[in-house]
Amino acid sequence: MTMAAVLIMSSGLIYVDAAGPSGLDEYIASGIVGGDNAGSGDAAETEEPEEPRLEAGPQSFAEALAQEYSRQKGSFILTKDSRFYIVADEEPDKDLVETVRLIDSQFAAYAIPSDQPLPVVYGKKDFALKGDIVVNLVGEEDFLPGIQTADPEETYRIDVDETAAVEACGQDGIWYGLIELMQLFREKQNAEQENAVVLDKMRIKDGPDLKERALMLDCGRKYYSKEWIENLIKRASLQRYNAIILHFAEAEGIRFDSEVFPWLTENIDSLTTEDMKEIVETAHRYHMEVIPSFDTPGHNTFMVERYASYVKSDPDFSFTYDGKTYDSSVDGFSSIANHYSHGGETEKADYIGIDLTREHAVAFTNTLIEGYADYFSKLGCSKFDIGSDELLGWYTFELGGDVIDYDNRWTALEHWKSYARNTLGIEKGSARDVLVSYINDLAGRLEKKGYTCRVFNDEIDVNRSQHVELKDSIEVTYWFDADNTAAHFAEKGHTVHNFMESWCFYVLRSENGRDIMNGKYRTVNGRNIYENWNPRSFARKAGKSDTVPEDRLGGGYFAIWCDFPDYKGAGTVWAETEFKTWANASRMWNAEVNSAASGIRNRIPYDDMKAFAAGLNGFPGYTGDPEVTAELPDAPQPEDGMSWWQRLTSK
Repeated sequence: MTMAAVLIMSSGLIYVDAAGPSGLDEYIASGIVGGDNAGSGDAAETEEPEEPRLEAGPQSFAEALAQEYSRQKGSFILTKDSRFYIVADEEPDKDLVETVRLIDSQFAAYAIPSDQPLPVVYGKKDFALKGDIVVNLVGEEDFLPGIQTADPEETYRIDVDETAAVEACGQDGIWYGLIELMQLFREKQNAEQENAVVLDKMRIKDGPDLKERALMLDCGRKYYSKEWIENLIKRASLQRYNAIILHFAEAEGIRFDSEVFPWLTENIDSLTTEDMKEIVETAHRYHMEVIPSFDTPGHNTFMVERYASYVKSDPDFSFTYDGKTYDSSVDGFSSIANHYSHGGETEKADYIGIDLTREHAVAFTNTLIEGYADYFSKLGCSKFDIGSDELLGWYTFELGGDVIDYDNRWTALEHWKSYARNTLGIEKGSARDVLVSYINDLAGRLEKKGYTCRVFNDEIDVNRSQHVELKDSIEVTYWFDADNTAAHFAEKGHTVHNFMESWCFYVLRSENGRDIMNGKYRTVNGRNIYENWNPRSFARKAGKSDTVPEDRLGGGYFAIWCDFPDYKGAGTVWAETEFKTWANASRMWNAEVNSAASGIRNRIPYDDMKAFAAGLNGFPGYTGDPEVTAELPDAPQPEDGMSWWQRLTSK
């Protein structure tokens, strides 16, 4: 048996033919050959390759981002005569065609190989021509990627030889494979190489480490235009995010028009239903799903105040929910706001949520949320975030002879406690039981509409006063580690998403005149995320670990929170999040991208990643202004790539 060997010396990579040099082990043991084991006296383990090849040395970020990469002898050249060749006996699937056409347009936007899109053709695999980019969507039973990934549908293989072939069993896999190929070419452009359309022959096997890789945008507190959000989606898709969570309802605003209660967003900047439809369509085109997010029953100040104002202005206002009509004849109908109650005294809540003991308050909120759910369901959305965090605010006050603060504020909900015992019939019921019962009921209603729901972890299972269990079908977004570990929720059957604030929060906020990103969240910087974040660990600090079983790990996040919406403009948010999101998304795709275990078996430093990201200029077609719609060249419709003779003889 013969083996190919590689000597990595100070001068670079040296290819040695299959017979290999005699005494290779002695070279390794002596330390003449560089590497992790140089000078250690231990021989490095090698695997027999399928054919002679060049192992990767210090090369590029795009190559390292792949799970497995191997460079072969020879080159592939992309020319103006190259084609996108879809493997199909007949006219291919429409969605696949649109994916290929979009990528073709993006190639042209980067002038790869020119500013004109390449022809798109289809035909049998054997009739692809030298220089073609071959797209082959195969059945799951025929796809053998040779690696373990979080999602087979997003997994792909690239074989660059006479053609550049991308193969996958899912259209998302085709998308990510073509994105990888485009970024390989783009890196060569940015290195100002003369042969920017020439790639080394190579083989790549790749797929994601985390199944869901989500970018959350707080577009409830701060208004972002349709164009800004669509551009964010385009940038995020290039970074390999596959979901955007639009958090459109917050304490400071609701920024998406309601078809049920349109007066909620009158006279404020908000997205129309047509805007949102176009946003969701853009996300789907760029292989991202949209997850609507409406925080309840807290973070509802805007909704509560708008409700009170509208009911006062229109005494005849009414609505119907579950077959029951609610109007001014209902006791307390003028308000849905919650309050504190303790020692026989009451106090207005500072951070107003809804009062879960008032039937009309719950009915109104559910009507609103279910209306949004119906809207998004028609657009193909299947996940819904109902928040349920930070229910009661943070300030300290005196009530009923006691000092009420953040730690004991739940004791100041005596009306909820009474409701749990007398109305819900929960023995020794508590205020927390009212919250969890509400979450379970709302989630159950949304589940009947086809949704999987998720909530934040900070108000769930905090102490022994909670007797009602959160439904195990509800997923948990874990960001706050003061009370329970992520493993605690996984053990109870919940899917858990990594949302740790010390790694995943970008926040518009100043504290004591200082940007919070330079204070509390100073750890959320691109370099630290890229070098130290472990997407599988829910620990606050690097080097610590709090993990969940793989089958309970839902994915990871990066959040753009807008606590002080006017603190910075949308353009600043765009600029300040670019490298943070690149670092975050890269680690979720391949957690070993910056280690010797990367696809190229070498460490790629943060500065190289940053240069790579900057070289992409945001995304193909980006104008430099996130408020301006990016225009792409129009790629051609597919044509039959086989001659009549080839068709005849191939039957």
